[in-house]
Amino acid sequence: MMIKTITLFKKIENVEALLKFCIESLLPIIHKKPGVICTNITKVFDVSPDVDQDVKGLEIIIETHFESVEAMNGLVLSKEGSEFMSKVTE
Repeated sequence: MMIKTITLFKKIENVEALLKFCIESLLPIIHKKPGVICTNITKVFDVSPDVDQDVKGLEIIIETHFESVEAMNGLVLSKEGSEFMSKVTE
């Protein structure tokens, strides 16, 4: 069974810096972990002033696909996973 995580980033101070960090630093580390299939990064733009409040300010969506729950937990509970969460919340 394949597992997918979805991480949403809203109201980011520096979108380009976060994208650069993800592409240059995060993805190379994540994709070395066993069981990681792929990662999709989507940059989101408001296209209408009538956007629902729940998604207003949404700027980046990161989807990561894993071979199993164990593979996902292996990343999420790893040192790299903890470091990533610390860096993106700065």
